Amino acid sequence: MQPEILKLEPLSILFDQNFINDIKSYYLIVGTFELYKENLLSVDPNKDNRNIEQILFDIVSELKEKFNVVIQLFNADLILSKKHIYYAVNFALTNYLLNKMISKKLEIEILVYASLQNQINLSLKLFKIDLTRNNKYMLSFCILRKNKENILNAYEYFQKRLKIESILELSSFLNFEKIINLKNIYKIEDQTLLNSLNTLGFNTETINKEIPIEILESALLKCVIEKMAFINFRS
Repeated sequence: MQPEILKLEPLSILFDQNFINDIKSYYLIVGTFELYKENLLSVDPNKDNRNIEQILFDIVSELKEKFNVVIQLFNADLILSKKHIYYAVNFALTNYLLNKMISKKLEIEILVYASLQNQINLSLKLFKIDLTRNNKYMLSFCILRKNKENILNAYEYFQKRLKIESILELSSFLNFEKIINLKNIYKIEDQTLLNSLNTLGFNTETINKEIPIEILESALLKCVIEKMAFINFRS
């Protein structure tokens, strides 16, 4: 099944037309998948559990070099939705095109915005992928490229190398507990989330399980985007 290919749109209409055309020329694939340790170890039988992350990072590096793409992986437990990654990429790419990045690499810049941290070391610490504890992991990813054909080839290669059986929709795993966990991890105050709910037309005095999960998701996403914008302003 072909993945959904997203086109980047400018964050503001105030950019000049050349910049708008430039950012619109980029294509993005975002997804989530289950990674099985046995599949990863079978890629390189000489590696052991202590080096399992290196197998994954070697495959990512191979993909970058072979297809000239930008790729980043995320712990799916720390990602709200596909739009969370989309906006992180959008803010990071905007900084890249304007030559005002916080970091030196676009992949790290994406991580900075996805983690809602304005310090690179905090982003890396929060989003560190540890593959040594379990036999199955849920990871999210993004692949970014100007060439539409090349991004599809990169995606297919990525799927084949990691023996990914299917791409999952992250929102289908979302529940009230994850919403609260993400709110706390990203240091979003209760009142901030309540204000966001109110702007969406859902008036409540408490954050509770009676609120439809899709409403909570939209409200928390709004808070996440606002924090990204604040990081962008400070940079």
